[in-house]
Parts: sequence; C-alpha cells; structure tokens
Amino acid sequence: MLPSRIDWFRILSDLRDRGLTHCDVASEIGVPRTRVRDWYAEGASPRFDDGMLLIILWFNKCLVLDDTSKPEIIFSNPSYPKWLAEHNIHFPRKGR
Repeated sequence: MLPSRIDWFRILSDLRDRGLTHCDVASEIGVPRTRVRDWYAEGASPRFDDGMLLIILWFNKCLVLDDTSKPEIIFSNPSYPKWLAEHNIHFPRKGR
C-alpha cells in the first residue's frame, strides 16, 4: 500500500545526506532556494510539477538499481514519459 502523503522532509534529508545543499536542489529542479528551505523547515508541500521533479532528483541521486532491475513507473498522464525524455531525465543503473 502506498503512503497517503509524501514525506518531503525525508526526501530532502536523503538528498542532503548525499551532499546536496538546498541551493543544489533548487538549481537542479529550477526553483528558488527559499522554496526548498520552506519545504524542509516548514513542512510545506511543493506544487505537483516541483514535487515530481524533486522525486525524480531523489530517485536519481539516492536510489541505484542493479542491471537486471527495471523500474516500473505508471504515469497517470501519458504525456509525462515524453516530458521526462525532453528534459533528459533518466533512471540510473548501478555501476554507471
């Protein structure tokens, strides 16, 4: 069962543990640093688009897959895979 609410603090903490500052995260997803700080310090939730980019950044920086696993991502909007490709967003494999 999926959680009913995303723990943004944990996602940002995981990114911080990987060496990314709030400024780094903001730069990676294209938002002001103060917005990232608010998500972290005040428990605010990002807008959908910002949240999607934050999750993708977290996935890319914090999760590593082995060569035999394939992430199965189900998109509710069929335009998302195209959008991801247009923004050169990919899912890393272990050892690459």
